[in-house]
Amino acid sequence: WFGENSDFLAELNTSMDTDGAFSRALTAGAIRENQPFWSQDFLNDPRTTPWHERAERTGLAAAAALPLHRNGKVVGAFTMYAGETNVFDEDMRSLLLEMSMDIGFALDNFDRETARQTAEEQLRKLSQAIEQSPENIIITDVDARIEYVNAAFLETTGYSRDEVIGQNPRMLQSGKTPDETYTAMWSAITQGMPWKGEFANCRKDGSEYVEFAIITPLRQTDGVITHYVAVKEDVTEKKRIGE
Repeated sequence: WFGENSDFLAELNTSMDTDGAFSRALTAGAIRENQPFWSQDFLNDPRTTPWHERAERTGLAAAAALPLHRNGKVVGAFTMYAGETNVFDEDMRSLLLEMSMDIGFALDNFDRETARQTAEEQLRKLSQAIEQSPENIIITDVDARIEYVNAAFLETTGYSRDEVIGQNPRMLQSGKTPDETYTAMWSAITQGMPWKGEFANCRKDGSEYVEFAIITPLRQTDGVITHYVAVKEDVTEKKRIGE
């Protein structure tokens, strides 16, 4: 609170309950009923009886309470007191209504900014997790054009990021993966199902390696597939040890 004689508000009792004398407070009514409350003659208003003595002692003669909103829900109220009666004329009411809307707009902006910062932080963590993952991660569009690869992919294949972005993953093929593997893969992911299997691929220097891949379609909220994400592991050494 702020203003002349604002000590009126110190230890002021009000209530959100619908019963009892304190429940008739203008502020409680504004919050509870989601509408502005005006008292042009505070000392003769039956709704403000519990506070008449205090108001007379501090020189308050009129009051107004307006609900405040956040994301469409009532979260509080703005209350103004005046030292003279009938002060809340049409112009004053319009001004206070506009101000309460401005406060609500500011609260909405705070929420949106908080949500944006939270989303950015989550995105930053996710980005770090993907980029620093020991698994090879590659993201393509539905036409199999590479849009993203992580550091592990570059280390495994020997290619730079500029050399692979916009290319098709077939650039890694060694010619030793059965055609049936690619057929099964495309049949699954184009139907929106994940696929897992092995590829025999080549690095930039021509050396061959075997990788185990899990490829998952990414969908929009309407169900349309927009991208494919492949998480792959170089299992060449594991297979050699197994053999």
